[in-house]
Formats: sequence, C-alpha cells, structure tokens
Amino acid sequence: MNSETLLQFLAVYRHRGIGKASRQFGVSQPAISNAMRRLEDELKVTLFHRTPTGVEPTTYADILARRAEIISNELERAREELDSLRSFARGEVRFGVGPALAASLVSEALATFLQDHPQLTALMIEGLYEALTAGVESGRLDFAITTKPIVDPSDELTAEDLFRGEFLFVTRSDHPLAHTGDLTPTDLFDYPWVLPPSEGLLWQSAKRSFDQIGLTPPPPRVETNSGACIKALMRSGLYLSLVPPYLVMREVELGEMTILSVPEVEVPWSVVLLRRAGSATSPAAEAFLAHLKGVLAAYAPPILAGARETIG
Repeated sequence: MNSETLLQFLAVYRHRGIGKASRQFGVSQPAISNAMRRLEDELKVTLFHRTPTGVEPTTYADILARRAEIISNELERAREELDSLRSFARGEVRFGVGPALAASLVSEALATFLQDHPQLTALMIEGLYEALTAGVESGRLDFAITTKPIVDPSDELTAEDLFRGEFLFVTRSDHPLAHTGDLTPTDLFDYPWVLPPSEGLLWQSAKRSFDQIGLTPPPPRVETNSGACIKALMRSGLYLSLVPPYLVMREVELGEMTILSVPEVEVPWSVVLLRRAGSATSPAAEAFLAHLKGVLAAYAPPILAGARETIG
C-alpha cells in the first residue's frame, strides 16, 4: 500500500464511484479499479460492493477511510510545511475555537499575529466541543481551544489546561435586576433566558451547579451557540444569560452590560488546548500558540478579577 493508492481509495470512498475518482486523479477508470483490487488483495478484505450506479463501501472501507483521511491530511500538511521551509513565504494555521473565545480574544490575537507574520494565513473554525475534537482527530485542524469536557478526551487527543475561571450571569445594564446587589437563584426565574444548546458543555456545568443547591436551571427561551446572537438578544430585551467573561468583556467595560451577583451558584469554566496525540504541530501553528498564550496570560487575570470586583 502506497500513499497514491490510499488517496485513490479515499476518492472512491468519498465519491461512491470509480468514474469521479478517475477524473480527480486524471487516470483511466480501469487503472483505479485495478488499484482497488490490489488494495483489497493486500488487505484480504472486500472494500466495495459494485452496484449499477457506483460502489457501496463495506464496514472494512469505513474503518480504512477514517485512517486514510488522517493520513491524507498529514501528507497535505507535510507538503505545506516543506514549501514553507523552502520559500519562507507560506504557511497556514488551522484551528478550532469555541464561540465565546472566537468572538473576542482569540480573534484579536489572530489579527495581531497575522499582522506580524504577513506570509502566513489562517483557517479558524468556530464550533462546539464535539465538532472541534473531530476536526483535530482527523488532522483537518492543528489544534482546538475549547471548554474542558467533563470526561477526559479520547486517547487520540492530548489536553493542556490554558486557564480556569467562572461563567458569569449577565444582562443589559438597564435590566430590572442590574445593580441590585446579591440575588438568589429564584430571582432569575422571572425573566427569559438565552443559553447555549442543552447538549453542550456549558449547560452540563450549569445543571451540576444548580443541582448542588437543589434547583433546576432556568429553562431557556432561546438556545444558540452564537455569541453574537446571545449578546443581540440581551441588548434587545430582558434576557439573562450565563456566559464566559471573554464574551462580554467589551460590553461590560463600556457599561452596556452588567454582571449579576448570584453567590449561591458558581459555574466553573476551564479552557483546554486539544491536539492529536503523536502528531507534530506545524511551525506556523506553534508560533501562533505561543502568541495566543501570551495574550491569554495578559488578559485573563484582570478580566476575572474585574468581574469579581463588579459582582462583589
């Protein structure tokens, strides 16, 4: 099995046909068919069932495709890194990030990093934990920055703690609950809520915190993983939300939003850096990570301390 055969297999698997794969590689259909037969002979399994409209992959093909995708992504990254070393003019950082950080510090850190490194480009994917881990595991992403999961990541990933803090109860500055001092959890139930999806990590953390005091979390009127949508709804009405401090730090500084003090409920927030185990990170990605960690280290303490002073 060589890399070309593996890539041809992946094309047949994705297209569910020999014809499109042959056009992708610019070779004849018999050449692709012969390559697939040799691969099946080598592996001693049937990878595809031929049908009148194309091919249908077997379970063996599904397993091989998962690994082939990783190899394909690694080969592409290797070519990019070699090109970068040859020319010193190219390179790309590919990473994923959770919505709260994507809308604030990570985007700002990326902007300053690219300004200092005009030869580099970036691909930033915003998403929730499950989608980001899939991208890292497959090799499509160099790394991901996301809320720490309740259980340890899979063996295919390594996790590095970046910082810890707390989620904050937030609303717009002229809300009836704003600037009213300490609140009880039940004070929050009379107003509509906008929260991340109930299957996400934030909801799970919030539920555990409310469970500890014998209460059910407030039911959200709106569920969304969009930080921009959360802030827009809070500005437009009497919505409350539970968010990481980075998501609303500018609005709090400008007096547009207020952090509510709810001493009975503490919802911890831990952010981790996820990478694929056993895979080297590109020089461009390592350079951006070093820059990003510097930005987070500079911002995190005053932001969290400021939040505590505001609600204290």
